[in-house]
Amino acid sequence: MGSFLKVVRTAIIIALVMELVRLLLTDWESITLYRELEFTGIAFLYSFALSMVNMYFSDYISKKYSWENDTKKRLWYGASGSIILTVLAFGLVRAFTEVYIFGHSFKEYIAGERVEYYFYALVVTLVVSLFLHAFYFYKALQDTKVKEQKIIAGSASAKFDALKNQLDPHFLFNSLNVLTSLIEEDPMQAQKFTTSLSKVYRYVLEQKSKNLISVDEELKFARTYVRLLKMRFEDSIVFEIPDEATNPEAKIVPLSLQLLLENAVKHNVVTSAKPLHIKIYEEDGYLYVTNNLQEKQVVKKSSGVGLQNIRQRYAILTKKEMQIFKSGTEFKVRLPMLTNTISFKETQDE
Repeated sequence: MGSFLKVVRTAIIIALVMELVRLLLTDWESITLYRELEFTGIAFLYSFALSMVNMYFSDYISKKYSWENDTKKRLWYGASGSIILTVLAFGLVRAFTEVYIFGHSFKEYIAGERVEYYFYALVVTLVVSLFLHAFYFYKALQDTKVKEQKIIAGSASAKFDALKNQLDPHFLFNSLNVLTSLIEEDPMQAQKFTTSLSKVYRYVLEQKSKNLISVDEELKFARTYVRLLKMRFEDSIVFEIPDEATNPEAKIVPLSLQLLLENAVKHNVVTSAKPLHIKIYEEDGYLYVTNNLQEKQVVKKSSGVGLQNIRQRYAILTKKEMQIFKSGTEFKVRLPMLTNTISFKETQDE
């Protein structure tokens, strides 16, 4: 039913275009309503017949020979069949109109046939066919692009979820390592640490499923996490954390500050003799986390979740990259602060 309606629509459009061209080329004094209605009706008959045979043949040949796998056969058989069917359909409509509408005999119809009539019909069919093919190719191309974007978006979403799911066991594993050390060194402090850890872990569970979180919330959580670290290292670690961001709408990926604080503690010497200084500050639309560099000689094998996790989540969400700067005395990480809503379907940076 859909194909038939498409044929009717196409025939109506072609008939109206032909009528418009006729009006533009005809002396207006000779125009009558009857003649124009008659011409439009006959034009519709021709358009309907030619559109129907060509569209149905095109559907048939496309099912038999695809453009992707049988391009030459599709083109050759399609063009040959279209020419033959166009000539036959045009001849049948001409016979019908000449004999039944204009009242000529069949012999008169045969005698009046001219090759140029069929040539014009083929030219019109070719032009319409090229236009329709161009339209459907364009539509197919757009549909393919949409499908590709959906696949990319689905893949990115799945990858992003996998990265977020790394945060839960990663945080818990590292916190339990700290707790184990505290139990051996200071059981009372370990008890306080456990209480604070439960609050922090609740925050981790709440935020890890989000794509982005406000910088203010992350700074607040960073200060909470710092209290955990202070229980472990006391005066061996010094923090500078702002109260809030200059732009309340600014966002970063969740738990990025916690991962960076954890990374700094993990890879550097932290003692009262050599305290670790960590500073968080904002500059030119970026959030910086810096620490004085005093690397441990021996570091336990890393899981690779920390910095790489943040980098990959940013790469999925935006073209702005997380950047790392390292000198002989300082380690610095720069996080882009995002201000627009992020969608996996978007390909442009905000």
